Amino acid sequence: MSGPLGQLFSGWSRPSAGPPGAPSGASRVPGESTFLDDHGAPSPRVLPFPSQVVYNRVGKCGSRTVVLLLRILAERHRFNLVSSDIHNKTRLTKHEQVDLMRNISNIPQPFLYTRHVHFLNFTRFRIEQPVYINIIRDPINPGMKDF
Repeated sequence: MSGPLGQLFSGWSRPSAGPPGAPSGASRVPGESTFLDDHGAPSPRVLPFPSQVVYNRVGKCGSRTVVLLLRILAERHRFNLVSSDIHNKTRLTKHEQVDLMRNISNIPQPFLYTRHVHFLNFTRFRIEQPVYINIIRDPINPGMKDF
């Protein structure tokens, strides 16, 4: 896959030396085979390259840290990172939704747009739906972010 963000979504491969976490050079029991012995190493996969991504930020889930990392990646991989200055309005009227979706759709591609906002259904308004990403925190440990 080509493109400036292509490296972010490049394939993965698994080492053929043994299962994950096994020490290298681990001895095998005679007569037993592994999946890799029987089928060979999986071929590297290349994931589809999205040129329109919306990071739908969730409050108190480390989104500031993620945006700092995205800034570094945007510079390194040459994609447009657009962060909204609006932080206190997550629910939008239909008119506000359409305006925001049109503004997002007009960002030069490839782009990643970030904002604290509820999900926007672009296809409902006949606008191409971007890829959405979210990060959430384990609800059992909400106070752990302070440590």
